[in-house]
Amino acid sequence: MSDSDMEYDLLGGSRANRQRTAILGLMMKGAFYGMAVFAGLIAFIWIFIGIGALLPPESKEALDPTPASFELELPAERTSYDI
Repeated sequence: MSDSDMEYDLLGGSRANRQRTAILGLMMKGAFYGMAVFAGLIAFIWIFIGIGALLPPESKEALDPTPASFELELPAERTSYDI
């Protein structure tokens, strides 16, 4: 190890140990980010469940506010593909 490497190496580890430590640190950082995203999605779902639980029962039994949305017809199928 050169003198410039030694002044930054406070623990006296080899280059391989420092590389393993850096890789492990990056893996832990990525795992933390993944856990944070997953926890955020779960919290988002639970917030909607909580809001739904606070609604009065009448709002859950009400008619659909857009009744015409189920009466829409699909476009007719093409029988000819002439250009």
